[in-house]
Amino acid sequence: MAKIVKNGSCLLLIIALTSCSSAEQAAVQEQEPESFNLFQLVGVFVADADGKLELKRVEDSEVERIPKAIGSPAEFFRGLGYPEEARRNQIEGVTRMHLTVRSSGEIEDLEIIDKLGHGIEDLIIGFLENGSFLPGIYLGETVAMRVEISVPFQLP
Repeated sequence: MAKIVKNGSCLLLIIALTSCSSAEQAAVQEQEPESFNLFQLVGVFVADADGKLELKRVEDSEVERIPKAIGSPAEFFRGLGYPEEARRNQIEGVTRMHLTVRSSGEIEDLEIIDKLGHGIEDLIIGFLENGSFLPGIYLGETVAMRVEISVPFQLP
């Protein structure tokens, strides 16, 4: 068995010279892609007695994995510039948003908490909508999670 795995900027060729159990093969195949923490946990969506999803506040320590952005920070934010209107008006600060990362890794329900304006939030939303994410894991299950992102903007 041979497999190519990306580790940072390196590609690794893994060759198994001995036979592996199916569980060992599955563990190698399920290796996560490179990812990084981008979010802070707000809550986990769990089904109530009627099957309706509701947001449950939990501690980070209760969650096996908070959703992560796939790739490196440099790859993820490549091309993120400073909106011209914000630069012209010398706008600096931190914009905060809440969003849901679904169990599929897709995002939805973006809500701006702290707005800087001048095109900054539109730029961040565009990056998030085009990004790829690993979903969160809670109690051994891949679930939708509500998260927060804070992005600082400072003029050079």
